[in-house]
Amino acid sequence: MKSIKFLFLQFFLCFIFTFGQTNFRYYKDQIANNNELSEQIKIVASVNYNELSSLDSVISKTRALFLNQNSVSKDSAFIVFWNYYHSFKDNYNNQIAQIGLPKSYSAFVNIADYPSKKSEQRLNKSGFEFTESELTFLKKLNRFGFKLTSQEGMFEITFGNKRIIEDNFRDLISKELYLFASKYLDESITPFAYDGALSISLNEVTKRLIVWERISRLQLPIYLIEQANEIYKKYLKAITAGIDNSPAFNFTTKRLNKNFENALNDIAKNYKGTNSAVKISQYLELLKKNKMKKTQEVEIFINNL
Repeated sequence: MKSIKFLFLQFFLCFIFTFGQTNFRYYKDQIANNNELSEQIKIVASVNYNELSSLDSVISKTRALFLNQNSVSKDSAFIVFWNYYHSFKDNYNNQIAQIGLPKSYSAFVNIADYPSKKSEQRLNKSGFEFTESELTFLKKLNRFGFKLTSQEGMFEITFGNKRIIEDNFRDLISKELYLFASKYLDESITPFAYDGALSISLNEVTKRLIVWERISRLQLPIYLIEQANEIYKKYLKAITAGIDNSPAFNFTTKRLNKNFENALNDIAKNYKGTNSAVKISQYLELLKKNKMKKTQEVEIFINNL
């Protein structure tokens, strides 16, 4: 455990002195010269990653930093928490992988609002009986913004709601940082794909494409901008080529499916002035040249997006 804490602290120290290279380059000195932020990092490094309740102390310490700090320090404190929050999820999943969870916990999968009338009704219909400690686990999981998921019989936790930022940080951090964090959590709360097929409408794909283009141009630390760009490219590829089990082109005729054609025309027409509209307009021109079919020329364009 000591080595994990050391590596985690080492990661944050590296993070502190490198992520201020672009628009928020002044963050570096702001954190390095702030004793309270340094203390926050020490607390994060000493957290028990096997216990959900340990999140309370980190949230409390982070919120305390907001009382007499300027906006830059507030965002800096939240970013330290944000990295810790993700690290906590990963470490907790390692624990689940090692010790496992009861099969009855399959009834907890994708519940993100316990206790609520809807979630309690679902549990009552599951056919399982749960102890108070098991229900407390689910309650804690949801209170800290997580939900339980399962793939191929393996459990893990992922982000299930926005309670952490809505209840503790929304009115304290910059609008830009809140927008990033909120939309990033949406990617887990409502994933864009499941089993290789789109799980949201093409209209929603378009909305997310435009939002992530906007976020990628905000004044944020470089590593957050890089994450925003990666998500933006994911949606750009999805709207132009589709994904494995939701292809944009008919497998037999190679012709662009009508629903994708309509979505592309919608972007070109209704989002003029965006980088997305420029790229999609170029793409549509190329498709028309190729009779709306997937040719080698079209594939090269998609691969270069």
